Amino acid sequence: MSTFFDARTVVKAEDLHLPRVYSTDLLPSLYDPSDPAASVRVTARALKIKIITKGLVTLNSAYLISRLGVDLLDRHPDLLAGEAILPVFRTDKSSFADLIPSTADPGLLRIDEKRLQKHMSTLERLIT
Repeated sequence: MSTFFDARTVVKAEDLHLPRVYSTDLLPSLYDPSDPAASVRVTARALKIKIITKGLVTLNSAYLISRLGVDLLDRHPDLLAGEAILPVFRTDKSSFADLIPSTADPGLLRIDEKRLQKHMSTLERLIT
């Protein structure tokens, strides 16, 4: 059975020797449903600063499957282009769909299933 990881380069944490930072900027609790544009703007700015100052930002992949992650990628589709953001996966998960129960994001429930599936397909295409 094939998994999300089969066509991608897998880097173990102990093999990372670059300056890097772990980002929690996409925590679901940081999303303001009354002002989603501001949430996206603040998050994008924080990620950009981390990329500029550290060069490599590691990010829990479950955060990409959140209302903030969906809105952020809609607004900044080039976010995962290049090598500045490294999504981190748990070894017991083999797809983005597997991450949905672990996000603890009530905002995710308000996303149309079709939009969420499209978002996950986009992530799978963008993450190398």
